[in-house]
Amino acid sequence: MKIILTILSLFVLVTLSAQSPKDDEVAFNSAVDWLNSKLDYVYYEKNSGKWWTNTFYINENKEVTIRQISSYRRQTANIKEKTYTIRTFRIQDINPYSIEIKQVNAATGRFAEGELLELHTFDGSDKIHKSIDHRKATSTSFLHLSFPKSLTDSLSNYPQLVRDKFYEAVIASTKVYPIDPNGNKTVIFETLKGTYKSDNGSTWSSTRRFDNILKIESHETEKYFGYDADKRKYFFAEISNEGVSIKYYSEANSTKLVLASDEHPEEKIHIHTFNSFEINGEWYYRL
Repeated sequence: MKIILTILSLFVLVTLSAQSPKDDEVAFNSAVDWLNSKLDYVYYEKNSGKWWTNTFYINENKEVTIRQISSYRRQTANIKEKTYTIRTFRIQDINPYSIEIKQVNAATGRFAEGELLELHTFDGSDKIHKSIDHRKATSTSFLHLSFPKSLTDSLSNYPQLVRDKFYEAVIASTKVYPIDPNGNKTVIFETLKGTYKSDNGSTWSSTRRFDNILKIESHETEKYFGYDADKRKYFFAEISNEGVSIKYYSEANSTKLVLASDEHPEEKIHIHTFNSFEINGEWYYRL
């Protein structure tokens, strides 16, 4: 299943890479409108005897609010015996490659028999904030949405559609384009900082050493990515027993955030989103 989702994710990402900021805004609004209208639903969990009411909303700041009310009665407007849970998070903090649909064969807690959508934040950061009955609760790095069998039977492929729309919204909200030299530099360094894994299993892990220097984890040599303010160029530097080698890169595209090697222009770094980039055709995704 994960292989299929990875292939689907890559296909969508390649498709989106040909878009413009205006196209991304249209794609984001379309996905959000669908989620806002389709993720309002009510279901009954027979083991607990409770009704669960779910509402979903994304505001203009791309902040998601998911409200869940559990009660022994379906109509909750005028009763006190209910639990009111609110979860909030920024859509950009969700790892789109973590979104999965899982089968639930036996009901447990608030999860009804049927299917379950699971998603996580990047780096396991507790950025999904929760309150219960208007009291602050523990933040988490994950979220589950339950889709009961009665719902999935009546709406064909509903959980997968929810997953796809979530994915589209996250990707469209995190796409990057050239701004200006200083803005581009900020985006490039913030994106390349962190831990990534490629389709081929390669890893990229870097930490900021100075404002304009990232140290890239390497077991054989010392590797750095940086920006030379005097030359106004980016560079890869490698230090080994044989000496120091430096490759300089310049911005090479007016509509995409691409760096090309000065010596070998076919060698490129393409920043696609705040959480994915490409080096010489190999795609890396933030973990």
